[in-house]
Amino acid sequence: MKWIMIDVDRDSEAKERVAALITPLRKRWEQQGWTQEVLGKMANLPQSRVSRVLSKRFLPPFAVVITMAQKLDCDVVEAVRRWHAAANAVGAQRIQESNGAPPNFQDYPDLLRGLRGLLASKSLSQRALVDEDNKRGGSLRPSTVGAQLGGRRSLHRETVEVIVDICGVPEPNMAKWLAAWDRLGAPHMAEQLRRRNEACRRLGTAQARVMHAKQRRRSSPW
Repeated sequence: MKWIMIDVDRDSEAKERVAALITPLRKRWEQQGWTQEVLGKMANLPQSRVSRVLSKRFLPPFAVVITMAQKLDCDVVEAVRRWHAAANAVGAQRIQESNGAPPNFQDYPDLLRGLRGLLASKSLSQRALVDEDNKRGGSLRPSTVGAQLGGRRSLHRETVEVIVDICGVPEPNMAKWLAAWDRLGAPHMAEQLRRRNEACRRLGTAQARVMHAKQRRRSSPW
């Protein structure tokens, strides 16, 4: 994920979430009495990047926030939670401003965050999404949506189609969401399938070896 600039001149949930993420880091940095250069050396970041983080004008990449939280001895678990909340709010704002068009996603988790942001931009919960889909004759289930958008199961192209349709995304932008799935979701699904098949193959080989060993023991006169 790239650095995303926040419009600090207007009130928004994105601005509030980014501030909630960065404020504890900045407070701890001030308590330590370090310069930005010292923190940058500890976190392996140039001073300019440290300045960006502490300014609250950017949503930094996930790895940068976690590294700084660790070096500043902040609550890393809470930093993770706040970063995801900020990323979702920023994503929702960007999508809302672009009439539903997806940003240029960098990776698969970025795509999932974008879809969650799209729902948030329309004030749609996953439960409301499923209810609307069922009214239209669809078969989405809350557990399916939650698992796919949470990264616990592979995201299906059909799920993307349902989300962008119910969110009222214009057709040209709908095609961009599907193109994003083709670029990021399809390879992820293929890799997960390959891993499952490999696991099954290994399990089958192990079970065959166990059965073979049992047969040898049964046939042994000893």
